[in-house]
Amino acid sequence: MKKAQASPPPDEGKFTQAFDAWLAARPKAVPSLKTFIASIKPKLAEARRKGVTYEQLAGFLREQGIQCGISTLKAYLAVKRKPKPGGKTAKRRHTSGANAPIPPASTAQPGVKGGIPDKDL
Repeated sequence: MKKAQASPPPDEGKFTQAFDAWLAARPKAVPSLKTFIASIKPKLAEARRKGVTYEQLAGFLREQGIQCGISTLKAYLAVKRKPKPGGKTAKRRHTSGANAPIPPASTAQPGVKGGIPDKDL
């Protein structure tokens, strides 16, 4: 298979003009739903403070032609909280026998002496 030959570089000035014209003629990119919600977040947050529900906000957005579910709206408007430095981490509780903590060997257990099971069992 024959390799394609590279063409000589174009005149930089002509290329720049052609590229700028091509770029200007392209349609503007439509912002994503997340970007749009972020841009109107202060207005939506103010409406929430005045008692407007997420359902009402989502309904209004649908009337305006913006398809946005209630859960999506909640997620986009959620306030991210940073954990406090030096805060405690949550401890998991073991409820099943398989995950139950093993008692220390010093705990008295029937049939076990010094952490070694009694041979009579």
